[in-house]
Amino acid sequence: MSVEIGSATNRRIDPRDLLEMHAWLACLGTESFQPAVAWIRLMPDPERGETLDWLLDPANRSAASQAIGTQLSASLVARGRTAQSPLLGLLPGLVAVDAYVGFDVLRQTALAMPASSARDFGEALMTLALAEGAALTKSCEDDPQALAHRDRLGCLIESLAELDQVSEARARLFLALSQTLAPSLVRSLIVPTKLFPSLAQEGGTVLTEGSDDAVRAMLHGASTRARGRAEFFESCRHVMDTGLDTGLLVLGRISRLLDGSDRSLRALESLVRAAALTALERCAQKGPGLAKRIPANSDIWTLRLLAVLAPAIPEPGRTVLCDIMIARAGVLLRAMQVGTVDADAFVETVVGSSVLHSSPEIPSAEVRRMLLDVAGQLRVQLFSAERPPEALFDISMAFERIAISLGNEFRRRQSLASALSSVLPIVSDLSNPREALTPIWAD
Repeated sequence: MSVEIGSATNRRIDPRDLLEMHAWLACLGTESFQPAVAWIRLMPDPERGETLDWLLDPANRSAASQAIGTQLSASLVARGRTAQSPLLGLLPGLVAVDAYVGFDVLRQTALAMPASSARDFGEALMTLALAEGAALTKSCEDDPQALAHRDRLGCLIESLAELDQVSEARARLFLALSQTLAPSLVRSLIVPTKLFPSLAQEGGTVLTEGSDDAVRAMLHGASTRARGRAEFFESCRHVMDTGLDTGLLVLGRISRLLDGSDRSLRALESLVRAAALTALERCAQKGPGLAKRIPANSDIWTLRLLAVLAPAIPEPGRTVLCDIMIARAGVLLRAMQVGTVDADAFVETVVGSSVLHSSPEIPSAEVRRMLLDVAGQLRVQLFSAERPPEALFDISMAFERIAISLGNEFRRRQSLASALSSVLPIVSDLSNPREALTPIWAD
């Protein structure tokens, strides 16, 4: 398809000639798009000179970009994957021209690229994007090159967002970028674009397989995008639909990330709970096997999420669930896997499970046992070594904090008020070994 370049002459040119001229100038540098420089470097004949003048006219940037991008896409498709390397080698020059001269060639190329070839072109753009992101991360804030790297990265992200790809491929693009680029770049350059996983399946892939940085990017998008909350909720539901054994672990991790975030993100906790509760209620309606579906490797944040949702579970399933939460919380505490960061979540889980239990004296006895067991283990390790490891001191401080908090929370509840009174003097201060009295161990 030819392009009209002059209304006076009504002359049309082959887009391949336009692509050749644009690519040649791009390879020579952005300064080549200044008319005086371009004429010297190309020295075109009169017929091609009219084409050059049209290409360099800022008023024709949009039309030229569309014509060049469409032709570049057709050329890449025609050459096939094995013969694309020479043309793909033009991309660094093209992205610089798009960023600094005002063309839009790469984005137009992505728009014209058929789905069958989008993956290969996307890989080339991704390679450049990651390189620009790495260079930007290494740049100082006052480095003039930092802005240049950011501009080029922005052009590459916009181009990637226009590619016609299946949901799985788009989710993989988002994962690669959000787990590699700086979080600030992800929030400003990627979250607002069509690369953000807006479909439930895409979001589910990111939440399940992504790193904490990828999930944080999802949370930021949920709080800032026009349909962000709805998109996030559907993604959480999709995760739970894959099964409680994996879904609860994923939503438990999201709860952990939300707990340490700002207030604008914490409001998303209600969506996480709603998605989990819907799946739990559906499972409970099918029969008494809910407790068996709780992941055996649940961390404390997954257990905390369950403790918040447990009041909605009817008896006798609720008490069975409380027994499981108390037992698995005890396993984590005895394995020294509850640090200072997790202390509050542990207390919420244990207190909630104990209060909701149909027979509070049963979880109370288990809480006493786990506190005394761990206190004994820690005292042995603290006083048997001349120089205990630093990590042991952190665990010890977390344990003392847990013991004191549990004592305070139990005293506030009538059914648990005196449950820990006999053991608190022993477990709340590990620096002063005390002998345990026999009645303390009695249930």
